[in-house]
Amino acid sequence: MSTTPTEKRLRVAFVVSDESNYQTFHHHAPMSPIDFVPFNSLSALERDQATLPDYAGILIDLQSAISASTSEKDYLRSLPKKFKIPLFEMAIPSLHSSPDQVSAFLSRYQKFQLLCKEYSAEMNLRAFPRKLRIIRVKISQSADLSSPEIKAATADISEGGCFIVSFADCSSLKEVFLRFEDSSLFIPCRVAWVRKWEQSSQRYPGMGIQFLDLSPRMWGDIQHHFVE
Repeated sequence: MSTTPTEKRLRVAFVVSDESNYQTFHHHAPMSPIDFVPFNSLSALERDQATLPDYAGILIDLQSAISASTSEKDYLRSLPKKFKIPLFEMAIPSLHSSPDQVSAFLSRYQKFQLLCKEYSAEMNLRAFPRKLRIIRVKISQSADLSSPEIKAATADISEGGCFIVSFADCSSLKEVFLRFEDSSLFIPCRVAWVRKWEQSSQRYPGMGIQFLDLSPRMWGDIQHHFVE
């Protein structure tokens, strides 16, 4: 019987200069597997930027961004070029904000959460060197292929997993079985993260797949037939 793994907690850098805003944020934000590390200014974040690769995201209180000095604002604009970490500026509603304002905040916060989870999972998969390879695959939710298969293709692959490009709705998938077309290779996998299709995005939709119980011999077969 398979068990659901405990959700990994993520660390997020949170730039918020006003302590009351920090408290109000936690009043509105739902419980989540995120540990927020507060920084009282962008300058404090810059002094500690060597640790930024360890974070799953950077959240910046909009009020703190507006009141930042010129040099801090220059640093803020440079962050997306230096790091690919999800970075959001967010207006924190007050305790007396309208339901619509709180709803807009929660919607944006939820999007930030999803990006942080996706980024963290992608970085874990990238612990193994990736190779850009388009390989036709079929995905099923059952080992005996009794459930419908999704036809798709990989965009990249490594010993740890691969990214599957698919326009199908993959949001409900947790554990799947991956079959390489024209071969007998069949691998149990975990869906690490899902990227939905958005017309405004230049990134392909699909899902990050983590291989489970992949033996060195099986990885050698994959390399021999599809990668090298």
